[in-house]
Amino acid sequence: MREQWWLVLQTSGAKIYWVLAMLLTSVITARYLGPSGRGVFVAALGWVTMFSTLGHLSLGQVIIHIATRSGGEGDAWLPRVMGSALAVMGVVTIAGWSICAGLYVASRGETFQHIPAAVLAIAMLSLPLMMWIENGNGILLAADRLPVMNLAQAVGATATLLFTFCALELLDLELKGALVALVIAQVVIVVISLGYLLRRTPFLRPTRETTRELLSGGMKLHLNAVGTYLFTQANVLILNHYRPPRETAYYQLAVQLMTGLQIIPLAVSAVAYSLVTKLGPDDAWPRQKRLLFQVMALVAGISVVAYFVAPFAIGFVFGRDFLPTVPLFRLLLIGMLGMTLSIVMASQWISRGLFLQAAGVTVAIGALTVIANLLVVPRYGSRGAAWVTVGTYAATMLVNVIMAFWVERVSRARVVV
Repeated sequence: MREQWWLVLQTSGAKIYWVLAMLLTSVITARYLGPSGRGVFVAALGWVTMFSTLGHLSLGQVIIHIATRSGGEGDAWLPRVMGSALAVMGVVTIAGWSICAGLYVASRGETFQHIPAAVLAIAMLSLPLMMWIENGNGILLAADRLPVMNLAQAVGATATLLFTFCALELLDLELKGALVALVIAQVVIVVISLGYLLRRTPFLRPTRETTRELLSGGMKLHLNAVGTYLFTQANVLILNHYRPPRETAYYQLAVQLMTGLQIIPLAVSAVAYSLVTKLGPDDAWPRQKRLLFQVMALVAGISVVAYFVAPFAIGFVFGRDFLPTVPLFRLLLIGMLGMTLSIVMASQWISRGLFLQAAGVTVAIGALTVIANLLVVPRYGSRGAAWVTVGTYAATMLVNVIMAFWVERVSRARVVV
């Protein structure tokens, strides 16, 4: 158990550093771009995130499942799996860029509202990088190389902060400069993680069989990622379409602060993935369950503190122009326990191969979330989007509580047998 908590602390340290660096980067962009400029900035990132979410095909999670199944083979699975994954991502990148350009030309930019063509083009350069970061982390977890993932994250966070500061403060490049800085920082992350794996696997062997396996598993599981995007990110694009850019900036900042509070749950989730890969989902469950109870209690305490600190911290750090973020952030805190449970339980769904079940639930909730946002955002704006998000995480919490009881029953039955 001490070994698991050491990994949690190590991963938490990397994630804490990442979140702090991202928050400092947000402070810089908020101060230099203002609410309206930052609204366009986060909307452009929202679009490339959408393409990345649709395009990464959840290959990283399928790879974890393949590695779990091939536990006795060491890293023999790595050359064919990694080669096939890179080939798929290359094709998806070209398709994503083509679709984005086609949408912009066909609608004369109206689909993207406040985002200029040059700004969107720079943001879309991140597409292959974001897809690799998502799937590459899955490969590193499957290969039991969590420290490499942590290193890439820490160095990438430093690069993002420094490059953004240089672009806005020293070079005065404004919005486009901030996006270029982000792209360069992502390149740094990819160089570290992909470079490490290529050194371990100098001869990639993509195969049709492995590609089919990745795509087949990804298609089953990817609906889960799409559904997650629908109830966590799509509201930013809906806000950008119906409301002024500054309102998008307020809401996105509140969401980013919530992401900052998920540092420890995300670290526990990474350790849980390592546990189920080594031990299998049933044998890993007793340890994972203890971690789950501990992290839920910790998150509840952090949320209470964050509620009272928010007005002073946001006003001081981001400036008084961003004080409308406070009530949105306080509303989102209601959903913290649901977020935590969903994050930590993900490894049980994946390791058991419950791709379609997880995807069906998530897509259903995501679709209802989009419908609710389309109904309330035009009238109630960012506050309506925040309430929809709270309702979404209440629904996911109920589903994962049921899942936890089922896992407990199955694990006990296996011990008895």
